[in-house]
Order: sequence, then C-alpha cells, then structure tokens
Amino acid sequence: MKIAISNLVLTLFFSLSYFYIAYKVLRAFFEKISRPLSHASHVLLLCSLLGFGIILYNISDIATNAFQFYAIKSQIGKGIMYYILFGIFGFLSSLFLFHISLFLVKIVTKENEKAELARNNYQIAGIHAAIFILLCLILSSSLASVAHKMIAYPRFPN
Repeated sequence: MKIAISNLVLTLFFSLSYFYIAYKVLRAFFEKISRPLSHASHVLLLCSLLGFGIILYNISDIATNAFQFYAIKSQIGKGIMYYILFGIFGFLSSLFLFHISLFLVKIVTKENEKAELARNNYQIAGIHAAIFILLCLILSSSLASVAHKMIAYPRFPN
C-alpha cells in the first residue's frame, strides 16, 4: 500500500510539474509571436497542452512500472530517477512533435503561421491543433516503446 501511495504522490507531483513547465515553454513560444496572446494562440496553447498530456499518459505507464520495480527492491531514489528520465523523454518528444506539426502546417497551408496566429486566425490554429493532437495520439505508444528501449532498466522477473 505504501508503494501505491508513493507512486500516486510521485505521479501527481511530476504531472503538475510537467504541465507547469510545458505551459511556460509553450507560452514563451507564443508570446514571441504576439503579445498579448491572440485568442487563436490561446486555443492552440490549450490544444498543445492536451497533446503533451497524451504523451505523458502513455509514458507514465512505463515510468510507474519502473518506479514500482525499484520501490519493491527498496531503491526509491532509483525509481524516482527512472520516472523522471521517462518524463523528460516524454517532454522532449512532445516538443519535437510540436515542431514537426509546425513544419507540417507550413507545408499544408502555405501560410505564415506565426503571422496568422498574431492576426487571430482560428483556422490555422485549428489545423495546427488537429495535426499536433493526431500526431500525439498516433505516435504516443510508439514513443513509449522507444523510451522503454532507450532508458534501460532491469526486466521484470516472470
């Protein structure tokens, strides 16, 4: 029971930190486009946070397993370290997908997205949001598999 509660507290703390940092990074990106943020930028910011959450959702399953594995072995610090490593991988993957979606919007629409967001163009914000969320949904489980292979920790006993 103590491990489950520890995992819950760690997951809650990490999730709040993850979204706070994601919000700050994305907000800084959008403030470079227009200050104050246009309504279209706010919509895209909200949808971007949703995409970041989709990636975190799939990564957190592996991170939780790693934490529980080490917590059972009384190596809580190591479990927290692996949880954080998986979370960082998920965060960086989300940023990468966000920039990929920026590139795809530029190809698909032939518009200057930053200028259009500054002009409060909801269509461009919606296209970008849809592309980013769909990329996150489609690739999140594959990214979790890659994270599992890249961040090696001992296999669970059968």
